[in-house]
Amino acid sequence: TNADQWSTNGAGHSFHPKIGFGALDATKLVNLAKNWTNVGPHRKCIALKFNGPGKNIPRLTVLTMSSVIKPHQCANPAMGRTGEEHLNKLEHVQLVVTMSTAVRGNIKLLLTSPSGTTSKLLNMRPNDKWTGMNSFGYMSTKEIGIKNWAFTTVNFWDEYPYGKWKLEIFNGGDGESPISPVTRLKKVRFKFYGTGSKGAPVNHSFVSEVEDTVDTTGESDAEVELRKIRGTRLNSSHTVISYA
Repeated sequence: TNADQWSTNGAGHSFHPKIGFGALDATKLVNLAKNWTNVGPHRKCIALKFNGPGKNIPRLTVLTMSSVIKPHQCANPAMGRTGEEHLNKLEHVQLVVTMSTAVRGNIKLLLTSPSGTTSKLLNMRPNDKWTGMNSFGYMSTKEIGIKNWAFTTVNFWDEYPYGKWKLEIFNGGDGESPISPVTRLKKVRFKFYGTGSKGAPVNHSFVSEVEDTVDTTGESDAEVELRKIRGTRLNSSHTVISYA
């Protein structure tokens, strides 16, 4: 493995994109098992539902969506449980995405936690292409995209879940024609899984309100990375998801 691919998440754990948190030490596992203390109950919180209006993502564009998740949004008053009692440490995070795109391999997804840890949920894939022609030799307008795909990451293991989350969606743009289906984000759901400090597991969800803004002040590190790949300046749009 490449040593420079190791990073440290917000909980202080070293992580590698190919081998995760590293190899298991059988001797240490046995020794720890002699005096093992169980973690808290397993919990789930549907931390965000974005159901539109849809957001177009033109070729060579980065769409950034940011959201501040607060503890009360994962609370369960009926059980007498605050948000932190329900969920205060992450084990894994799921991002469930629905979007249309002509060339699925152009799409790249990055998710950044409040602690500053970035997880690459989906990379661009040159072999994941739309053929562009139907059986009669004409351009097809059929949507080939992503429908309710759950992208899962454990990079945020042991991190505190609350604060500002950032999702970046890149459209690399190769292979799109003028009549190709528009790349359009339709739905996003954030699911947090982890442990809390009180009571039995209970699910909880809420629906967000959406405020749109445009950020053209400069390129993020991720935008610079994609610009180097595609050789051009990217357009950038920014959606802030806020709550009442």
